[in-house]
Amino acid sequence: MEKLLKSEDCPTGIYCANDITAVGILKYLRKCRNLYFTPSIIASDDIEEAQFTKPMLTTVGLPKEEMGRFALYLLLDRMKGGHSGVVRMELSGKLLVRNSCSHVSESFWSDYCI
Repeated sequence: MEKLLKSEDCPTGIYCANDITAVGILKYLRKCRNLYFTPSIIASDDIEEAQFTKPMLTTVGLPKEEMGRFALYLLLDRMKGGHSGVVRMELSGKLLVRNSCSHVSESFWSDYCI
């Protein structure tokens, strides 16, 4: 994150693979309060902590129960000698827009606190 913020071509937004990583980025940004520019942060998972960061984390809620059920079926199938190829699964997620995202012209947070 430090390297990104110091680059000449700083991104206006960052998508994190999971909420835990995004929370870490928010903590780092909190240390850098004096920055004139702060990127929007988005992640995936919708863990409970995402609601309690400040700014609250914008995240994509994933259907964890469906994912777990599919993983179990796949594991059981493979244990029985079923298919061994790569499996792709597409599920719908739900975008939960919160305060960690803003329009690029408004990309300065006045308060950081986790």
